[in-house]
Amino acid sequence: MRLEGLEEGIRVLVTDYQEEGFSKAKILAKLQKGFSLSQEQAEKYYEKYTLTNCTV
Repeated sequence: MRLEGLEEGIRVLVTDYQEEGFSKAKILAKLQKGFSLSQEQAEKYYEKYTLTNCTV
């Protein structure tokens, strides 16, 4: 259940920041800081939840 909440938070952050026009670099930095992710993890989540890939 905790992982689902984490993933939902990451999805919301990525899609919201994209809608606001933030750059990929800025979104990755927010993911790393806010969710204690590595650069690689942040990139994977970004690719998973970017507006062009998101199906949720």
